[in-house]
Amino acid sequence: MKAILLLVACIGCFAACDQFEEDVVPVSFGGDLKIHPDNLYVYNNKTSRVHSEANDTIVSFDKKTYSTPINGTLVANFDGIEGTMGYRPNPGFVGTDSLTYQVCSGQTCKTAKIKLIVEEPVDPANCTTTIQPDFVKTKRDKPVEIRMFVNDIICPSPSVAAYYNAPSRGTVRYVNYFEGWKNDVWIYTPAKGFVGVDSFTYKFYPNGYTGSSTDKYLEAEVRITVE
Repeated sequence: MKAILLLVACIGCFAACDQFEEDVVPVSFGGDLKIHPDNLYVYNNKTSRVHSEANDTIVSFDKKTYSTPINGTLVANFDGIEGTMGYRPNPGFVGTDSLTYQVCSGQTCKTAKIKLIVEEPVDPANCTTTIQPDFVKTKRDKPVEIRMFVNDIICPSPSVAAYYNAPSRGTVRYVNYFEGWKNDVWIYTPAKGFVGVDSFTYKFYPNGYTGSSTDKYLEAEVRITVE
């Protein structure tokens, strides 16, 4: 189990066969349909959910299709949940795979790419959790995606938790892709007109956030330069 919370104490204020799923009632939503590319980190020893809609705006749809990946297979109704899609890498594969997905309603269709970074799982017997600072850049009034766990090593544990403070010159929105810490995304949006350096910190609790475990944490800073 993992937990991610915002601390209340802010600093300031392809081709081949497609697989698809259908909705019962098609609805034309026109401008309400916005989909975006995805980068998903998965392990090569399991089937992982392809949570492509996490960063999209989809009111409703009548058809959703996925192209066939080259280095893996898709699993419809992943984990027994209707309407979900899973991805399982080919045995022994490590590297980058990709596919596209298309969402349609009536005559309106949008397509985006899903990049899958396939890695070997961490060995719990030979693992030490470490976290590193992160540095990102963006333009004035432009949101930026932050994956602050990508450069960290998170060892498997029955209960872990992460807490972060809000930045003082912008806002942070959390997007949950599931399937591991590297897929946790924060969207930082600078305050209107702000140019300069903003930052926030996060604490990682390898043993969870209960009892004496609250005193055992790692801390790192995320620094955002707004130009």
